[in-house]
Amino acid sequence: MKVRKRIYLNLASRPLKNRRLFYSIFGLLGGAALIFSIYGGVVYIKYRLESKKINAAINRIENRKINIQRTDNKFTDQIEKASLESQEEVDMVNSIIHKKSFSWVEFLSIFERTLPEACYLVSFDPVFKEGASVTVNLKVASPDLGRLLKLIKNLNTLRFRNIRLINESKAENGLFIYEISLDHERTI
Repeated sequence: MKVRKRIYLNLASRPLKNRRLFYSIFGLLGGAALIFSIYGGVVYIKYRLESKKINAAINRIENRKINIQRTDNKFTDQIEKASLESQEEVDMVNSIIHKKSFSWVEFLSIFERTLPEACYLVSFDPVFKEGASVTVNLKVASPDLGRLLKLIKNLNTLRFRNIRLINESKAENGLFIYEISLDHERTI
């Protein structure tokens, strides 16, 4: 008669008999854990090195940015200093250009159109202002007050502003000499 062996379904009841199975399961799990740990370590080291390289590049860029800002500030200060130092010279050159470009022919032809008959210009003294304006002090000879008022009315209709009568005197020839101050704004 044959004797059959009994099959134990509870593997833990005889651990020594099933130890190869357990060793193989634990070995596979340990090997998988070791492989994942090594892979994780390699990935960590790789990205850690890349992170250090990126941080070093960022630091270099920040240092360059700071140096560029310093240089920019230095040049800006030099430009402002040079601008302040040369401002007087620039204003003088601009004043000369403005005085040279002022058309006295145009001014006197406009003024001549405003003079009534029997009035004439005795003298004028121009004073240049900022921009395109000039203040002119005039002395005009006129036989009477009516012609002077006509002159002032004519000056008002043209580009003359701030017309002021400063002084009045009588010349030896019987004409009145009127001192007038006015502003003329020329078109540029």
